[in-house]
Amino acid sequence: FEHLVPLPADGNMEQLLQAQQLGTVIYASKRLPSVEGKNVVVIGQGSAGLWFNFYLRRLGAKKIVAVDIEAYRLERSRLFGADGICHNSEQDPEACVRSEFDGELADLVVEAAGEVDSINLASGLVRKFGEILFFGYPRSQTFAFQFDRFYQKCCRATTIVGASDEVGLASMHEAVGLVASGEADAKSLITHRVGLDDVLDAYEMHRTRSDGAVKIVIEMPGAG
Repeated sequence: FEHLVPLPADGNMEQLLQAQQLGTVIYASKRLPSVEGKNVVVIGQGSAGLWFNFYLRRLGAKKIVAVDIEAYRLERSRLFGADGICHNSEQDPEACVRSEFDGELADLVVEAAGEVDSINLASGLVRKFGEILFFGYPRSQTFAFQFDRFYQKCCRATTIVGASDEVGLASMHEAVGLVASGEADAKSLITHRVGLDDVLDAYEMHRTRSDGAVKIVIEMPGAG
């Protein structure tokens, strides 16, 4: 029971459940130095990246640029706090970031996708002596890493897992409160609802990022 967080009985359950992902973002953000007044890039605009936009804005980031290869995900970025967007399957991401930050690169880059390309991209978008947070779980355990570029940036980098092991689950409780109050717009994350009979199709949709999927709700028989 120590890993359970009660949800308000009068809340919208499908929206409150999105607090789990927000909780991991809050927990991860505790590993960062102050972001107040900093220029931030968030790579990956799935649910985690969108919540990073929201929460880093709440922590006082000066400007946030969202980066993703999917245009439909970038369309939601501004709703969650991004100031600028970079569609990096069509735009040069470094040039795009420099144009947003008056010729400079980011003080902080959050990698929230876990793809090999996005992990390597992080060091290309951070300024010298900047910060990188590797949040996305890597899709591959062994891959070519552009170490020289990372090395030359003299940046500080950290990884983070284990929000469920946080003492008192403080980040999860904070997330539930933000969603319950409406300050965190969980409704805008939910793009699809499917019945239990179509759960395998939902997993495939999530895996392939097809049909504009961000968060998919599985409607259980008798739930409500």
